[in-house]
Order: sequence, then structure tokens, then C-alpha cells
Amino acid sequence: MRAALAVRKELGSDFEPEIIESFLERLDDRIKARVDAQVEARLAESKAVKGERKGTSPELVFASMFGGFLATAVIGGTMDAAGLPAVILVWIVVAVVNVAHAIAGRRPG
Repeated sequence: MRAALAVRKELGSDFEPEIIESFLERLDDRIKARVDAQVEARLAESKAVKGERKGTSPELVFASMFGGFLATAVIGGTMDAAGLPAVILVWIVVAVVNVAHAIAGRRPG
């Protein structure tokens, strides 16, 4: 801006529109460069976050299934046929946990 003002003082008001236009073009180029850098940084950050969470992790699936099998064995060994509703409830909970984790791992868009 100082340079543009100094040029205007030297050249006079006849060249004022060209001086202003040149100044605004340089300012626009700098703003565009900064915006592009910020967009690239955010895209890189977004890609890094996307890579961290992708659906269901094998560890969660294994742990929930193992817990379901253990609960089924304990209920079946202690309650006989009367434990069927409890076994069904255990497997519903296992399914809900896995589906909820898979949905939470997705990113919109």
C-alpha cells in the first residue's frame, strides 16, 4: 500500500485508477494464496482423520462376539430353557454395539 501511495505521489492522479487496480490485483493474489494454503491444510487434516476411523474395528467385533459367547454359555449353563430371553437380549446388545460403532465410524459426505 505504501508503495502504491508513493507511486501515486510520483506519477500524479492521472494514473490513479491503474495504480489502484494493480494494488488490488496484488492484494487479491495474496488473499487467494492464503485461502488456498488454508484449504489444503484442512483437506490434509480431514484425510488424516478419515484414515483413523473406518467402520468397525476387528478388535471390537471379536471382543463383543467373545463376550456374547461367554454370556450365552453362562446363561445356558445356569438357567436351561428359561434363559432363552436373556440369551436373545445378549445377542441383541452385541448387534446394537457393533452397528452403533460401525455407524459412528462413518463420516458424512
